[in-house]
Amino acid sequence: THDSWNSRDGLPHNTILGITQSREGYLWLATWEGLVRYNGNEFRTFDRSSQPALRDSAISAMHAGRDGGLWFADSRGNLGRWLPGDTMRFWGRAEGLPGNGIDSLYEDDRGQVWIALNGAGLGRLQPATGRFDLLKPAEHGAGFVGIRPVQDEAGRMWVGSLQGLMYVEGDRLLLADLGLRPGVAWPYRAPDGRMWVVAGDSLYFMQGGKLRHWRSVPQAGQWVGITNGRSV
Repeated sequence: THDSWNSRDGLPHNTILGITQSREGYLWLATWEGLVRYNGNEFRTFDRSSQPALRDSAISAMHAGRDGGLWFADSRGNLGRWLPGDTMRFWGRAEGLPGNGIDSLYEDDRGQVWIALNGAGLGRLQPATGRFDLLKPAEHGAGFVGIRPVQDEAGRMWVGSLQGLMYVEGDRLLLADLGLRPGVAWPYRAPDGRMWVVAGDSLYFMQGGKLRHWRSVPQAGQWVGITNGRSV
């Protein structure tokens, strides 16, 4: 059985920018006109006029948190956190964020939130204290576009970029020297804990601190493109 939904069924907009599932089983959709929660029967939209209200309705990124909550970002560079009970908390310019567009989000095993800030670098927020740090790339900083921050099994943070795979070392964001050709690369951590990396027309997995080639797609070109700062 195949079903489909659009604005006639309760969605606020027909363009879906992201989808994830929170611990309770809700499906969450990022749209240009709000953050949408689907319970299997109906859609509920959170936007600037809802209760609770968002700071902006255009949602650019989402990440399901470890505690059952949901992290999300809007087109004005605000970071939001939804918690069960429909409570919201926000971080933006007033709380120290630079206001750059947010490409992607990730919560690590310490509860820190990593924020890929378009053209700025990789942000690190400690929600408990409100401390925000900006890690700027040591190379190619002006053209930084972050793609999917992830944490590997050893606890190291990685982030994809237009220039290649980067990693966090202390308070520095460095380009990894793993034998990849220059260009777009992005990481993914599988449910079993293994980290995979897409670069060019090839797929790699991390083993012993090194990338191992797994598959290439003949004549596939680039697997990852960038449209308006987002990976597609």
